[in-house]
Amino acid sequence: MPSPEDLAELAKSCTRFLNGNGARTPAEMLAEIPPDTQADRYGEDGVVSELEERVARLLGKQAAVFLPSGTMAQQSTLRVHAGLGRLFNSGTESTSAPRV
Repeated sequence: MPSPEDLAELAKSCTRFLNGNGARTPAEMLAEIPPDTQADRYGEDGVVSELEERVARLLGKQAAVFLPSGTMAQQSTLRVHAGLGRLFNSGTESTSAPRV
């Protein structure tokens, strides 16, 4: 098994990256944000609103929503489909399925 030092050295030698950006520091990523980017606040326009509008147009939908985690997306979906005050039975694990 390679040591952490060996893995770090191997990572530094990489020249191709799946994310297309390569290895960058947080400071480098922040430096790429255009200075006129609006801060995004709930209920106001900003970069998240722009992202949602763009995705809605790409998918041919009236609207889209950005959810920062899969857990939040699952909870939101359950809330929408269960409605208020209705009992909603679901499995306790993400891979649960009815047993026959």
